[in-house]
Amino acid sequence: MINNINNLITPELSSNEVRLYGALIENGESTVKTLSEQTGIKRPTVYLTLDSLHKKGLVSLIEEGKIKKYAAQDPEHLREFFAQRIRVLNQIMPELKWLSNRLSKKPTVRYFAGTEGARSAYKETLEERKATIKSVGYIEAPQVLGEDFAKRYIRERVKRKIRASSILADTKFARGIIKDNLQQLREAILIKPELLPENTELNIYGHKIAFASYGQEPLGIIIENKELAQILSTLYDLSWKKNNKI
Repeated sequence: MINNINNLITPELSSNEVRLYGALIENGESTVKTLSEQTGIKRPTVYLTLDSLHKKGLVSLIEEGKIKKYAAQDPEHLREFFAQRIRVLNQIMPELKWLSNRLSKKPTVRYFAGTEGARSAYKETLEERKATIKSVGYIEAPQVLGEDFAKRYIRERVKRKIRASSILADTKFARGIIKDNLQQLREAILIKPELLPENTELNIYGHKIAFASYGQEPLGIIIENKELAQILSTLYDLSWKKNNKI
C-alpha cells in the first residue's frame, strides 16, 4: 500500500474511496472483483464507491467487450480536485468569517442565585487582575455574604493588587468601609441613598458586567461582552467625574 495515502481521507474523500483509488494507482486497471479481493471491500460497496470516484473525475471506466475495468486518473486530477475545493472555500471565506465574528460578539449570559452563587460571582472578579473593579450600589456584602467572607475577599483583592472604584449609597456601612480606602486599594464616592435602589449592586470588571439583587435571596446575572462592558464603564467614568473623590 502507498505510504501515507490515508492522509487523503477527508470529508470529500471517504476511506473506501481512498483505498480503491490507491489500489488502482498501485496496480493499474482492475475489475470490481479484483479490487474487492485486494482491498477487502465487499463488491456492492466497491461498485458504489467507484461510481462516486468516477463522478469526481478521479477514476475512468474502461469497457473491453463484456468486461468492465476501472483505472485511476492521473494524480494531477487529484491535486485539481482538492484545489477546486480550496478555491470554493476561499470564495465563501469572507462570509464565513463575518458570521463567525458576529456570533463571537454575542453576549454570554449566566445567572446566579443564593448566597453561594453570589459568593462565586464575587470570587470571579478576582480573575481580572489587570482591571479595576468598578461598582455602583448599596454595598452591604457582609450582611448578605457573611463578614468573614467579605474580609477574606478584600484581603485577596488587595493581595492580587486589584483596585476598586465605587459609587456608593451614603449609608453608615459605606462610611465605615471608606475609612480604609488607602489600605484596601479603593477609591469611592458617596451619593444620596435615594438615587439608588436598595439592596442592588452593579460591578464592571474586564469584559464582564454583574448585576446583583440582595433581597431575601441573592440573585443576579453576569454578562460577558466587550462592547457592553465598555459602554457601561464609560458611563461610570462620566458619573465619577461629576462627583468629588473621597
